Amino acid sequence: MRAGHAITDADRDLLRSILKQDNERIENEIADATVEIVFELAFEGGGIEITQFTTAEGKVYFRNSGTSMRLDDNDDEEWVDWQSDPTTSFEGALRDLKMGRDILCISPIRLHRDYSELVRRHIEAALAEVTSDDRERMGTSLPHSVEAWFSRIRH
Repeated sequence: MRAGHAITDADRDLLRSILKQDNERIENEIADATVEIVFELAFEGGGIEITQFTTAEGKVYFRNSGTSMRLDDNDDEEWVDWQSDPTTSFEGALRDLKMGRDILCISPIRLHRDYSELVRRHIEAALAEVTSDDRERMGTSLPHSVEAWFSRIRH
């Protein structure tokens, strides 16, 4: 891949191959790891967790997972479990959720103290981006401050 040139399909295929191999290696590493849910969010129709995996060698990985409800062709509820590929940082896992400002309306259930400052900054940034349209759409679900969002955590 040369600087200034577009990524080719061959480049993309190579990158996918490397990522797949790396993910398979990490999956093997975390198979026997210590597991802890470090961040959990609940919303109507599902929930999300960020889980921390600590290997015997001390390596730490994170994975997003959750359950979402959707309607099938007959309008019957269908519950779908999902999980992401592992990542090497909590910040990366949080960013990979791609929730934007909608995270403000979701109820936090659990947050490990080691990650509270990072989540605080994330919520502050989301609150700073709220528009008048967001306020109208989110209504009373929108917290008025970071502290109001954190007060929702169940202790």
